[in-house]
Amino acid sequence: CFLCGEEHSAAKMRDHVAEHIQRKRMNVPEDLLHENPCGHCGRSDSACKSLLRKEGRKKTWSPFLDCPNFYKYSLGAAAKSTSSGPSTNRLIFCDLC
Repeated sequence: CFLCGEEHSAAKMRDHVAEHIQRKRMNVPEDLLHENPCGHCGRSDSACKSLLRKEGRKKTWSPFLDCPNFYKYSLGAAAKSTSSGPSTNRLIFCDLC
């Protein structure tokens, strides 16, 4: 983790970074967390470009990030909290874009 140095698998890093983001939202000091952090690594959102795209003939959108911690996931599955993956931290559609 770029924020605290803990080691996590790529699949669990999104959940871990979500913990940092939630703590900051609750006014717990997170000195290294930027104002608009990447949801996968916690660094500045300008360091990691993110987008939703359709690949090939697929009818569903897939997340893509230019981030060293990006781990491909399903948007539908990420929207549901589970005991092994409690975070619903994921890319969302912007109605303005």
